[in-house]
Amino acid sequence: MGELRQTAKKYQKYLREFKTELDLTTKDFEQFTKIKVSINQFEQKCTETQQQISANNGVIQRFQTEISQLRQRDMEIRQYEREVGQLKFECEQIEAQ
Repeated sequence: MGELRQTAKKYQKYLREFKTELDLTTKDFEQFTKIKVSINQFEQKCTETQQQISANNGVIQRFQTEISQLRQRDMEIRQYEREVGQLKFECEQIEAQ
């Protein structure tokens, strides 16, 4: 009978240790799951941000092209204004003669 009690105590001790390890493992797994969810959310946000950056880069590129075209047109307008000014001057010179 005493031997059975000793064996029972021994296995109860093993059972408590196993339960403690199981509880710790369960907590670790729960933390891992929460962290994994957070990582997935972060990766999703990074992907969305990268897509927005790519879209914005396209918009920026189009704006830069339009700005370049406007600068070119501005230069052409200035050239025409100089030519018109020169023609007016020449006309005034002819009229004055």
